[in-house]
Amino acid sequence: EKLSNEVANSGTAGGVFQPTFIPGLQISGDYVRIDVKNEIAQLSLTDVMNACYDSTNYPNNTYCNSFTRNAAGQITNFFTGYYNIGIEHFEGVQASFNYILPLSRLGMSESAGRVSLGVNYLHTLQHYYKIGSGDIQYTVGGIQEPKDNFTANLNYDKGGFNFMWQTIYYGPARINVNVPTSTYQYPTLNSYFLFNASV
Repeated sequence: EKLSNEVANSGTAGGVFQPTFIPGLQISGDYVRIDVKNEIAQLSLTDVMNACYDSTNYPNNTYCNSFTRNAAGQITNFFTGYYNIGIEHFEGVQASFNYILPLSRLGMSESAGRVSLGVNYLHTLQHYYKIGSGDIQYTVGGIQEPKDNFTANLNYDKGGFNFMWQTIYYGPARINVNVPTSTYQYPTLNSYFLFNASV
C-alpha cells in the first residue's frame, strides 16, 4: 500500500538550573508536545479489525480488505503491515536531577572515588492515537504507559571499580484505559518499584 509522508508539529519549553554554589548539581525540566498526522505504524490484526468496524464507511475501507472471515465468522486469513494510521498526540513533562560528588570534597583523598545520583522523571499528561476514522485510543494510565514513572541511579566509582544501585518506579495503572473497569475482574495494577544492582 502506498504511504503518505508523516507530518509532525512539536513544541518544547524547558530550563536548566546549575547553581555555582553546589558544584556538580544540575536540575532540568521540559514540557513536550507532539502532534503527528499520517503517522506510519505497523498495525496488529486487532488494530486493523477495530479500524474496519469503527469506520464510518464500513465495510468499504482499506482496513476491511486486510482480513477475511468464513461463514462462521472466524478469521481465515489476514495480512498486516505499515499504514498511515491517522493521528497521534503526546503531551508530557520531563525532569532530571543529576549530582556528582567527588569524595575529596568531604575531606577524603583524591583516590577515594566519587558518588553520583541521576534521576529521570516523566509525567505524561496526554497520549492517544486514532486509526483511520475509528475511535480514539488512549494509552496514558495503562500498564505500558503509567502517568508517572522515574528511574534513579546511584553510583559509586573508584578507579576500575563501580557499584550501581538502580530504582525504577511505575505509577498505578489500568489493564485497558479504553474500556470500563467492570470489564476485568482485576482491572488495576498498584504502583510498584523495581530494584537492580551491579558491581
